[in-house]
Amino acid sequence: MRHLGLALACGLILGNSIFAVVALRNFRRADEWVAHTQQVLAALVDVRASIQRADIAERDFRQTGVDRFIDTFRRAAEQIAVQQALLHRLLADDVEQNRRLTAAVAASAGHLARLEEGFSRAREPNVDATPAVLSARQESLEQIRGAFTELQGVEQRLLQQRIATASHQASVVQAVQIIAVCGTLLLIGVLIYRMRTAVAGHERDVRQRTAELENANATLRLSTGELGSREALLRSLVEATPAGIAIFDREMRYIAVSRRFREDHQLGDQPLVGRSHYEVFPDLPERWKVIHRNCLAGATAQSDEEQWRRPDGRIEWERWAIHPWHDATGAIGGITQVGEIITARKQAELALMETERQLRQAQKMETVGQLTGGVAHDFNNLLGVIIGNVEFLRDRMAGDPEQSALATEILNTALQGADLTRRLLAFARKQTLQPRPIDLRELVPNLAAMLVRTLGESITITTRLSGAH
Repeated sequence: MRHLGLALACGLILGNSIFAVVALRNFRRADEWVAHTQQVLAALVDVRASIQRADIAERDFRQTGVDRFIDTFRRAAEQIAVQQALLHRLLADDVEQNRRLTAAVAASAGHLARLEEGFSRAREPNVDATPAVLSARQESLEQIRGAFTELQGVEQRLLQQRIATASHQASVVQAVQIIAVCGTLLLIGVLIYRMRTAVAGHERDVRQRTAELENANATLRLSTGELGSREALLRSLVEATPAGIAIFDREMRYIAVSRRFREDHQLGDQPLVGRSHYEVFPDLPERWKVIHRNCLAGATAQSDEEQWRRPDGRIEWERWAIHPWHDATGAIGGITQVGEIITARKQAELALMETERQLRQAQKMETVGQLTGGVAHDFNNLLGVIIGNVEFLRDRMAGDPEQSALATEILNTALQGADLTRRLLAFARKQTLQPRPIDLRELVPNLAAMLVRTLGESITITTRLSGAH
């Protein structure tokens, strides 16, 4: 009887599933037809809008003569062609609608041709559109609107019919599903009653097997003692390993911790086994919690070098890896974290990189010195010519105080450039510089006068010199 009920329930569920699949396929087909009709209506609206834009562009061009309306008309005409092609594809299975569309397309083509002719006539001087032409164009536009309105009306009626069909099919599917579910629940109730009767018969077998299980538990206790010994061996191995190792369960509680892990993280001798890792490190960044969750889900994570800061402010570098571990059933039991402090090695690498940088900088400075020597030597030769000519001009302009003062200022500036060139040569040749005191009150006035003439009248330069000391 129980098997017969199961067979009936399975048959009912299978029949219901088959009917649901067939009904769902019909419902989807009806829904696809609804979507198809909506797409046709949208395309009809688009093509009417494009025809309207083309008509407005031709009228605006006749009124203004602006060429950009020609581009607007061309784009609208291209869109009309694309949209009409789309409508032909969408209505290919409907002979009557395809015939109406063909008539509408022909009317649209004739209207576009008249608009194109309107562009040409508008360029001719003293030519205006006659009332007859305007009337013909308006009649053509009304004819197009009427054709597309008829197409839209038919499609809207089809849309309403198809929506009604889809709704009806959905209602039928829902009703059949409800009936099938009720029947299935009834059969399941009968089966549960039968199964309760069968369970009572199995309880005797359970009591017998319980006795057998107690004997098996005794054997298991012996195996548990052996397992405890192996666990103790594992703990001793983890404690003695030179690397920083910590083993966690799925709740991130410590199972085993190596001595090196305690030393690296300054945990001392405080008890860790059984405690949460997040309790021991309450300020642990969120990114580490994300890494732990990912590894508990089966991922692995590692880093060859990562920088972190101790509570006392010291910077440490660590190489670490985190992997999930699996229990006897193959399920993930937790994660293992292995880390090694590599701060000393990283500091040595950084020191070596700094030494290499300083060496490259010294090489650059030597190259700059060589280049500076060459430039300073050539510039010194140029200044020699300038100084000689300025001295000659100053002597020639002795009778003109203003020009003589200007020549003197130029000479002083050239002499300052020569002094700067000598310093550059001393730098390039690595000569020992001999600093000497200077009086800025003697240099600033000359420099300010030169800057006034150089910068122009838009900038005002004011100098304030202290008295003699």
